[in-house]
Amino acid sequence: MYQVFVSHKTDELPILQDLVNTLSQVEIGVYIAERSPWPGIYLYDEKIIPAILNSDCMLVLLTSDSASSPDVNQEIGIARSHNKPIVALVENGLQVKGLLVGREVVFFDRYNPVPALQTAFEHFQSQAAIKEKSKSDRNAALLIGGIALFILAASSKKTNQDNSQRGIM
Repeated sequence: MYQVFVSHKTDELPILQDLVNTLSQVEIGVYIAERSPWPGIYLYDEKIIPAILNSDCMLVLLTSDSASSPDVNQEIGIARSHNKPIVALVENGLQVKGLLVGREVVFFDRYNPVPALQTAFEHFQSQAAIKEKSKSDRNAALLIGGIALFILAASSKKTNQDNSQRGIM
């Protein structure tokens, strides 16, 4: 399953709720830290970093509030350092800074985020299809390789039996 890690400021999650619900309906996994409480663990070492590493990409909601969030910026840095694709939804009027400079972003209107959310949804859906096709291609290659090994082993066994019957070792 294609997995998306969502980086955001907690109080802005409602902006993303429709996208999160829609992604879940089409079997795209969405990781939101607040939905997986693990009291007593080291937040970044045991929760956030593994979740980013186990995700196929990151969705960042960058608003005037979250742009200065140390957590959001740290999560972007972790994703970048592990070459994770980052899809950034950036609030209109906000200047892109830091690790997102030079990256194509999707601007959104806080009061009408639907067009931007639709763009993100279509991107994730296409990436999930590519991952699934790649998985299918890999499985087909493994199947063909397995059949080839079976034929080779059967052929080798037959040759050994023939040689044994002729007294050849």
